[in-house]
Amino acid sequence: MEDELLGRMSKGLRRIKMPIDALVRDAAPLLSLTPLNGLAKTYVTTPQVVAELRDLCAREHFQNLGTVGLNTLVKSPDVVS
Repeated sequence: MEDELLGRMSKGLRRIKMPIDALVRDAAPLLSLTPLNGLAKTYVTTPQVVAELRDLCAREHFQNLGTVGLNTLVKSPDVVS
């Protein structure tokens, strides 16, 4: 059921015509290797999300995103956030 839902979500996301300025990456799409390329101009995540990537495949996927032009800026939230 989750795979079906993720499939429908990613199909819907591919229909977005105008890229998002900044997309915050959570652990779930990184762990499930969900393709989010082309959706945003900038990708951002937190050190806590990166720490959640204990699965070798998910960690390698995250590290390899930069090699295909999908760099993800890792930033700690500020006090206002």
